[in-house]
Amino acid sequence: MPAQIIESRGKKEYAVIPYKEYLKMQEEIEDYALLKILRKAKAEPDYHMRRPFEDVAKELGLTKGGNETSRSRSGKRIVTGSR
Repeated sequence: MPAQIIESRGKKEYAVIPYKEYLKMQEEIEDYALLKILRKAKAEPDYHMRRPFEDVAKELGLTKGGNETSRSRSGKRIVTGSR
C-alpha cells in the first residue's frame, strides 16, 4: 500500500493513503470488531440455548411458506415468504 508520510518537527505524524485503501481498512476493522463480538457471545453460558424457527415465527405471528401479511408489534405490515 503506497502511503505518504507527513512529518512535524522531525517526527512522523500522519500517513496519507489512497481512499480505496482507507475503505478497505475500515471494512477489515469492522469485520474484526464483529468477530470479537461473536466470539464473546459464543463464550456466554447461555449461547447454546436456542429455539426452533417455527416457535419464534409462531410467536411473531409469521409462518413459513407462501406470501402472507401480518403485523409487527409496532403495527407495521410484514410480508413473509417468497415473491
